[in-house]
Amino acid sequence: MLRIYDRQGKSMIAQKYDGMYFPYPLTDQGIGEHLSEMRNMASREDDVLITSYPKSGTHWLLEAVHMLMNNSVEYFRKDFPSPTGKSDGFPLLEYMLINKEIESLKPPRLMICHLKPKYIPQNFKGKIIHLTRNPKDVAVSYYTFIRKLKILEYEGEWNDFIPMFTKGDGMIFQICNTGSSIIIIIYHDNRRIKY
Repeated sequence: MLRIYDRQGKSMIAQKYDGMYFPYPLTDQGIGEHLSEMRNMASREDDVLITSYPKSGTHWLLEAVHMLMNNSVEYFRKDFPSPTGKSDGFPLLEYMLINKEIESLKPPRLMICHLKPKYIPQNFKGKIIHLTRNPKDVAVSYYTFIRKLKILEYEGEWNDFIPMFTKGDGMIFQICNTGSSIIIIIYHDNRRIKY
């Protein structure tokens, strides 16, 4: 465990692995072991993985994809581990125990990941939906989110947070050729749809 500091000395709890900062804690097991399990997780052809930078509209897209996959207007059940430590989250690979929670999901499995491609399952057989959003909007949403997330203990101000955010001390997903079917969705293009 370590702290990432903004320019006024306000900090948030994190952990560093492989040159990248992660929220603390991800799971009860060590971060290296967890990421290795994620990388080696068996995927299925009917798996759907939504990838994005945090606070890019992932929850919104998850709900839409879930409704399409299930031909239903029911919201996604929210009984997965979350950064708050409660079981009120979504199937976020970073917080789930691979061999226990993910393997027990009924097909088709719908999952989320905010990590670099090298951490997603090797030879992923399913579909990947990558969501991107204007970085200015992501920064505002991410700042608001981490201020509310008490486990990170961040109490800094916006003007001190933004240099830390733009420096790259965080999680970012870079598109790469995984061999999977990938579609890229831009948040703002889809939020403008009139029904």
